Amino acid sequence: MFYAETFETRFGTMTVAVDSDGAVVSLEFSDQVPQGSEHDPLKTRQAKRQIQEYCDGERTEFELARAPGGTEFQNQVWNEVARIPYGQTRTYGQIAAAVGNKDAARAVGAASGANPIPLIVPCHRVIAADGGLGGFAYGTGVKSRLLAFESEQPSLF
Repeated sequence: MFYAETFETRFGTMTVAVDSDGAVVSLEFSDQVPQGSEHDPLKTRQAKRQIQEYCDGERTEFELARAPGGTEFQNQVWNEVARIPYGQTRTYGQIAAAVGNKDAARAVGAASGANPIPLIVPCHRVIAADGGLGGFAYGTGVKSRLLAFESEQPSLF
């Protein structure tokens, strides 16, 4: 069973879904609620609060359980991407090397594109080797806005 809630942020409408234990399973930059999910603000409260705090510039790290599913490789990539500090970037090649396959930059790009919980696993912080944005499931405009937002925020520490 999944529980979902849709809400407004500075980056537009978002929908977060959690499992029965409160682990985040998806985050959409839209009002698309996962099929079969129920609306339960108590179940989604912590995830929604932390996402809103991030969007308001009050949070740089998420303290949420994650349950994104995915393959073993995708989870390796997502775990490495989750380690990228706020306001910093890594290249697809750097992530590939960090997960043990320096030649897998394109596979890292595909795994990043399949990330169901952007922001929480900050795939917007992964860029091309030439400094270009690379891709982002919600478009490079959103990716650019997220990177600019993070570079403009003062450190909370």
